[in-house]
Amino acid sequence: MSNPINLKELFKNPEIMSLFRERSPAHQDLDAVIKVNDEDDVVMELPYSAQFATESESFSLHPGVVMTAMDSAMGLAMMISLEEFSSIATLELRYDQIRPSNAHSSIVITACFGTLHDGIA
Repeated sequence: MSNPINLKELFKNPEIMSLFRERSPAHQDLDAVIKVNDEDDVVMELPYSAQFATESESFSLHPGVVMTAMDSAMGLAMMISLEEFSSIATLELRYDQIRPSNAHSSIVITACFGTLHDGIA
């Protein structure tokens, strides 16, 4: 029987996180900064970029960009909580924007994994 891999510790290594970021065109396009904090939460920062802003007066990041980042952060939070490598997929993602983010501001997303029930998180 093989030893389980501690993915939380593995992804705290900046070199591994850099490889993870480089393998995703979305992470590169969004210039996302991704890390795993001391509480084992995934923290993703999206810097403001005019090319990803809404065209309204708010000049906030487009909700689609926010959802892409949320999906990625939650996926990594799930992945590092596994005891062995496995494929994962987003079955449903809902985002209700109560108000846009601040104009010309970056956003920070923190994702943590709760429980797994019958293979669904």
